[in-house]
Amino acid sequence: MERKLKLRGIFLLKCPYCLETNLRKKSSWFEFDSGCPQCNYRFEREPGYFFASPWMINYPISAIVCFIFSYIMFQKMPDLAPLMKASFVAGVCIVTALILFPFSRAVWMFADHLFHPLSDEDLPYSENNVSK
Repeated sequence: MERKLKLRGIFLLKCPYCLETNLRKKSSWFEFDSGCPQCNYRFEREPGYFFASPWMINYPISAIVCFIFSYIMFQKMPDLAPLMKASFVAGVCIVTALILFPFSRAVWMFADHLFHPLSDEDLPYSENNVSK
């Protein structure tokens, strides 16, 4: 049951600790809030915390989607010009990477919370303690 909640939290982009607060800022698809005001979970535990999430999650998934899409294009549309095929594949790759960006960060946070849960020694998030 808890795994279903965690997966639902990833897909809905919710806090990995309380599963209630939104991860993203209201006006942005790409920016996350600094933390959860409800449970004091800090989203970015250290500078560069999210640096590896696109490299280890987003880009490999985007590449797999692009390989599948290019294979389908080469099989179903053999007469289409190579430049057109490359343009379509590049477009699909860019759109896929942009759509998956916040989800890769969420997966990164949920995995980190699984292996390194919030402890007392972690400084809690507070509205006054946010570094900009």
